Amino acid sequence: MEPEDIRSAISSVIDHYRAHPEEAESEDKPARAVLESGLRVRVEGPGSWSVTTDMPLALGGGGSAPSPGWLRGAAQAACETTTIAIRAAQEGLELDGLEAAIPHRLQIQID
Repeated sequence: MEPEDIRSAISSVIDHYRAHPEEAESEDKPARAVLESGLRVRVEGPGSWSVTTDMPLALGGGGSAPSPGWLRGAAQAACETTTIAIRAAQEGLELDGLEAAIPHRLQIQID
């Protein structure tokens, strides 16, 4: 979508919720996680959406898919990027590019 299309869509949603504030609260569709084998998990969402996770070989997984922790950071990076792009469209700014990186740091302490 072009920035003007995004701005128009967001404006329509804002206008709707201003007129109907009782509808402004909603829940996202549930995610259903299914253990496939070992540490490989398939997460199913609405419709035919799904994502698969696995742990690295060093942690007992098969290393066949991103880890759940990596996907958590990826989701955060996507959310931040989307939020900035929406706000830019609302302000009439056309972005030439946008990138967000979420650092991943794992610290393990065993007592």
